[in-house]
Amino acid sequence: MTKIYAICDREAYAKFKDHFCPQNGSHYIELESGRVLVLAFFHKEENEHAFSMLAGVDVLPDAFFSDGRLQAEHAEELSELGLPESPTTFHVAKAAAKRHPLMKLRSWL
Repeated sequence: MTKIYAICDREAYAKFKDHFCPQNGSHYIELESGRVLVLAFFHKEENEHAFSMLAGVDVLPDAFFSDGRLQAEHAEELSELGLPESPTTFHVAKAAAKRHPLMKLRSWL
């Protein structure tokens, strides 16, 4: 099973929500931009790939296998979460969990 954090349009989320992992599914919080921050679980890598390729989906850097630093436009869109300067996906997960406890990186926290 894999999991990703992504910022996406509500339409992209709604279109794909039935393809997330049946046991863990997905969790999201609404953003002031009108988009949503999603923590999505996938049972199949091909579903993760298909979701990440949808128009309106911006996958955040992997918190485990990269330095996790956000692109400037993503950091700006997520600034309402109270992120530090030069935020990472780890910071996003911790901040999002304050709004929705199931958004945390369970294996780290």
